[in-house]
Amino acid sequence: MQSSLAPERDISAVERLRLNLPPSRSCYHWWKEGIRGVFVKLLRDALDVYDLRTPDGSRLTPVRRARIIVRCMEFVYRSPGDEAVSIFGFSSVEDMGSEIESLGTLENFEKDVLLAGFVLQYRVSSRLWLALHAHRRADPDQNSIMSQHSEAACHLIKELLSRGAEATRKATRKVSGPKALRKATSPKVGRIISPKASRSTRQRVPTAPRKAAPVKSKSVVSMNPVTPKPRTGNALQPVSFNAKQTTPPRRSMDGASSKTTLIFDDFDRLLSLLQLTARILGFLSLILAKARLLDMTRRLARRQEGTTSDGYVTASIELAHEYVTLGKLKRAASIFNQALEVVRSEQASPDVSVRFLLRFAESLALVDDVPKRYEKILES
Repeated sequence: MQSSLAPERDISAVERLRLNLPPSRSCYHWWKEGIRGVFVKLLRDALDVYDLRTPDGSRLTPVRRARIIVRCMEFVYRSPGDEAVSIFGFSSVEDMGSEIESLGTLENFEKDVLLAGFVLQYRVSSRLWLALHAHRRADPDQNSIMSQHSEAACHLIKELLSRGAEATRKATRKVSGPKALRKATSPKVGRIISPKASRSTRQRVPTAPRKAAPVKSKSVVSMNPVTPKPRTGNALQPVSFNAKQTTPPRRSMDGASSKTTLIFDDFDRLLSLLQLTARILGFLSLILAKARLLDMTRRLARRQEGTTSDGYVTASIELAHEYVTLGKLKRAASIFNQALEVVRSEQASPDVSVRFLLRFAESLALVDDVPKRYEKILES
């Protein structure tokens, strides 16, 4: 398909559209041959323009090229057939992921130095798409491939959260450091010098007499053994999903308590990708990998959108359900009760609230609390 636009104008169109590909194949009109060809042309032109290099061979726009490759991976995943990879000039999806990794680990981003904050997001997306592509093509080793890439994505998300928390701590240290507070709160006061005291005759005070050393008395030690009394502390009790529990505040390990938010290129798209990957991991019975990814998704949603957002509540629902499946009822009850407060206060959307109550009812059935299960189903 030939384009009548210059490459620069094609890129301008790509930037305006933000490559808003449809979230699923249900929007069939987007996948008609004519519309699909337009997107292919825009993506190919974007790859060509963002392939500019310096005389020494380094790329001028590595971050923007990485973003376009991520969009190509999404387009290939949602396109029928396998020929879409070669259309973009790559031999396989793994080559796309390898180039994104090489672009994201450069020391000099040239013209994209101001976009360096998006690199980790694109690397996370690349790992998730590689995992999904392994499932799509029914790779014989899809279980190990998906586990490997999802774990790598979790490490990158953890690094992303730690970088955001470190930046917040540095900014707070500059504003509220001891020197800054001393300068702001310590007004200058004139120095007052007290007059020298007159020299007086020194008087000797007689020393007190020394006391005699106490005489040590021999105490008789009882030879009868003493049985220690059992501890009366609270033992671990079975967790009930019925009682309303209040979780005490705990120290955040990923900077969720800070007020600043991270900068993302379409956070909702990344959140949907994380949820899709977790769902496929569950289909393959990779429970531990799914729980790990849901935990990082929950932390990311809490850090970015807060504890009352639909993304956080949805991740909490799925994570708590996986903990019930794994037999970690205490941890599941803690997460369920946190989300229950949001649902009862009507801060979550109706769809998420209904989904929470149904998942809660399913978890109650797993722990043989059938009457409470019926109550939650009726409430939903």
